[in-house]
Amino acid sequence: MYEPDGSIVGAIHVRSGAWSITEADIAVKWDKDEQRVGLFVFGVLTAAFDAETGARCGGRHGEDFNAEIPWS
Repeated sequence: MYEPDGSIVGAIHVRSGAWSITEADIAVKWDKDEQRVGLFVFGVLTAAFDAETGARCGGRHGEDFNAEIPWS
């Protein structure tokens, strides 16, 4: 997630190591309320930031890799 000045304010670790993936396999989208921004890998929501609260979900953040990610 970025501040308006371009500085990074947070990150979600998704994966380490070699991964056979291309730019076409990845999409970044906002939810309908423009509150959360999500990372979709192979069409699956993999991680998300809540822009209002700064909460991070998914990826390897926290203990449950397959945690449900809130999305609307």
